[in-house]
Amino acid sequence: MELHNSPQTKTLKCQIIYAQPLRLDKPELNRACELMNQELGRSWNWAAGNKILNAVAKRLMAHDWQGSLDITTDFIAYATDHEQSDCTKNIKAVVTKDQFATFKKNGWLI
Repeated sequence: MELHNSPQTKTLKCQIIYAQPLRLDKPELNRACELMNQELGRSWNWAAGNKILNAVAKRLMAHDWQGSLDITTDFIAYATDHEQSDCTKNIKAVVTKDQFATFKKNGWLI
């Protein structure tokens, strides 16, 4: 899971340009992710993993970051993988309808 903070970028297109990911390097989190990946790999149920990560991203969107992360008004947290598959769908799962409409209107989504 990566959190991206964007300084009012002009382009989003399933990745935030000029963003610096905040790596959540905690041994217990890494181990939990490792186990989840193993289980999903065995079952080939990647949709379940996507659902879990979208739920995590939604909770991160609701979190009060004041004092721990300097975010901008266009901050979003979303689930993604290296191939950026389901990126737009995952963004839509965590932002409000108004935010998504703004992203679309501004051409920030593919």
